Amino acid sequence: MATATGKLDRLEGLRGFAALYVAAGHILNVHFDNPRWALPGRFAAEVVILFFLLSGFVIRYSTRDESSFGEYIFKRFRRIYPLFFLTLIISYALRSWAEHRWLPIDGNELAANIFMIQDFAYKRPGEIGRAHV
Repeated sequence: MATATGKLDRLEGLRGFAALYVAAGHILNVHFDNPRWALPGRFAAEVVILFFLLSGFVIRYSTRDESSFGEYIFKRFRRIYPLFFLTLIISYALRSWAEHRWLPIDGNELAANIFMIQDFAYKRPGEIGRAHV
């Protein structure tokens, strides 16, 4: 049921749970080198799919009054890419700082990151990309 603000609270709650589940799964996999600790997060890949399906619905629901698809794409690009580029730059700077030198930039890897297909070579069936953990 939508609230007065037009939000779908239960759907938002499910999306929040999915995001926390995936984050917890990553933390368990990265920080605990024990298969038993990773067991609770074993459905993280499926929950990521659920999160994106719900997010697609939420995006469409929230933009139902947009005037055109082009305007929608422009607004999404303007909202996502500046922060994404800043994150790429900060990540590169921090990694270079940790190595005590400016690291070389691979043009193919940079292009893959800009187009958000950086993990395409590591795909499993039914999966476009995979996060390196």
